[in-house]
Amino acid sequence: MLFGDFLASQATRTNDLTWAGATVPAHPALSGLRVADGARTSVRTVQVCVDDGPGALTWMDDLAEGERAVLLLDALPVEPAVRRLAAALAGRGCELLHAVYIDDAAGIGVVAGLSVQRTPPHLDRADLAETNLRAVTADGAEPDWARARAAFTTVATGYEEALAAAREATAELRAAADRGDARVGPGPDLQEVGGLGGRLRRAWRTWGTSRPLPSPTVAGAAAMVVSSSAAGPATGVRAVTAPRRRPRVAAVAPARPTRRLEFRAPMPIPPGGTRSRPLPLHVDVPGGFRAARTLKRAGVGGYESTTTAWFLALCDTAGPGAVWDVGAGIGTFALLARAYTEREVVGFEPAPEVAAWADHLADLNGLGYALERLAAGESAGTATFGGTVRPFEVLVEPLDRYSRRTGSTPAIIRIAGLAGVREVLRGAMRTVTEHRPWIIGAEPCGELTGLGYRCLPLRGSEPLTSTAPAAGSVVLAPGELADDAAAAARAWGTALELTPPPAR
Repeated sequence: MLFGDFLASQATRTNDLTWAGATVPAHPALSGLRVADGARTSVRTVQVCVDDGPGALTWMDDLAEGERAVLLLDALPVEPAVRRLAAALAGRGCELLHAVYIDDAAGIGVVAGLSVQRTPPHLDRADLAETNLRAVTADGAEPDWARARAAFTTVATGYEEALAAAREATAELRAAADRGDARVGPGPDLQEVGGLGGRLRRAWRTWGTSRPLPSPTVAGAAAMVVSSSAAGPATGVRAVTAPRRRPRVAAVAPARPTRRLEFRAPMPIPPGGTRSRPLPLHVDVPGGFRAARTLKRAGVGGYESTTTAWFLALCDTAGPGAVWDVGAGIGTFALLARAYTEREVVGFEPAPEVAAWADHLADLNGLGYALERLAAGESAGTATFGGTVRPFEVLVEPLDRYSRRTGSTPAIIRIAGLAGVREVLRGAMRTVTEHRPWIIGAEPCGELTGLGYRCLPLRGSEPLTSTAPAAGSVVLAPGELADDAAAAARAWGTALELTPPPAR
């Protein structure tokens, strides 16, 4: 996972991160990060050397219940030292939410990141320890060796190339010094370039292999990982040394400038005559977003009008609870919920760039809500999404765990088509069973029929009262369709029809 993407996923707002140290390391992902000043912040970020053991965690005793922290490590999650660290976190009442491999921060001695949260005192520490162990292993017992092999190969190649480039530059400077052009000091060694050589060699010795590394380089460690079996590192492996060359920079055609869309879309007049009409929705995003193009062409009134009518109707009529928008995109539905209701609103958007624009629109319109930079899924971990420029890795969290650790409980869940309705709901079955939210999805989900849910296909503002699966968007109702919900949906449908598009 890229360092910047991991950090962006850790706080609702990027400026909620602070560096818990004297000096922020020089890395683009940490650019602009302020040093902690003693004031409470939502997420503290700190660099940890795993060789320091549990003593490196004493500062975590100051974390308040529900407070978050990011630990940046010089060891991969697969190492036993990190697993011991996970156990130590449980002893301090901290739940390890995610453990990720970081691909692009070896230069500052960071190859893994942990996100943790202080839990309520009553949470069972034994259960917490088991939860933390699962976060750094494949199944709670065996490390994920395939993931470790890939991570070590990435780190080793980058490390070797950086070392080769540094040695080559040193040789050039020494040649210049011989000519009287400059004075240079001693050349870099393994400890001076990234500081990972000794760290990874010690890690392998900790793993129990008696064979010394065949090369004093990280590439040797990587070779052992690549050759290891699923059960762990093997002995008698062949040495592989990464080629010593400067990193090549591929020629890239200049990107075509993306046209920005900026306009104000009139909002519908809320039914009932007791609420005022909100200010127009101010949209200012790149033109590549389909939601923005639709709003520009058809306005709020023409934006998924049937789904929008039911969404706003349920915001008015559903029982107490939050609105969860899963796969929020640039936040259109979350913004509507904030404009027309006092409910808690939570958006889930894993794509870093998309989430950044959603944050921008929330600020632009003064409609702030909790924007979680993660994907909802069946189990915690990571997933790779296909972006327009490059694939990117995102954090995945079940909604059941999100509800437990934040205390948020939904009355309405909207699940966008790309989010995967079935996977999202499988990770939310406890929440759905206990709190019985209304669910608006892009497809039917038979898993809920056993819980008394009715699948209502959205065909016009009045859905067909049917439990049979149907193609297209649906409302999953926790029982019989209430008359007030249907009436509110019809009223909102009329309000949307009367809403003009943005001025040309």
